[in-house]
Parts: sequence; C-alpha cells; structure tokens
Amino acid sequence: MLFDSGIVDILGAIGRFIRFVLVELLYKFICYIAGYASLKVITLGKYPTKFCLKECLFEEDERYYFECFIGIIFFLLLSVIVLLSFS
Repeated sequence: MLFDSGIVDILGAIGRFIRFVLVELLYKFICYIAGYASLKVITLGKYPTKFCLKECLFEEDERYYFECFIGIIFFLLLSVIVLLSFS
C-alpha cells in the first residue's frame, strides 16, 4: 500500500509537469506571440503597447489573456483557410 501511494504521487507530479509544459508554456508562448502580432496588424501598431512575453509566461496575470485569445482565433482562422484551400 505504501509503495502504491508513492507511485501515484510520482505519476501525479509527472502529469502536472507535462501539463505545465504543454498548456502553460506552449499555449502561452505560441498564442501570445500570434495574438500580439495579429493585434499589432489589426490596430496598426497602437495596441498592445509593449511586448511582454516573459511576464506572460511566468506570471498569472489576466492582462495577457486577451492576446492569447486572439492568438487562438488567429490559428483557428488559419486552419479554416488551409482546410478550405485543400477542398
């Protein structure tokens, strides 16, 4: 029993680490950059005022969620365009 709970704890820690790498770092990194660039193009360079990738990755701040959301929208539109071009 003691051995089983240790394995469960280790597997849980590995799962949390994988979630952190996949969700937090990759999602925020890729979506923030795409959203930042998209918003710069759409607003002709007025918004967002400063590129804050370090703060976006390592701080839990809601200010960067909008750029990440726009990045998701950008990738969804890009995938639709690619899929429609092949059909």
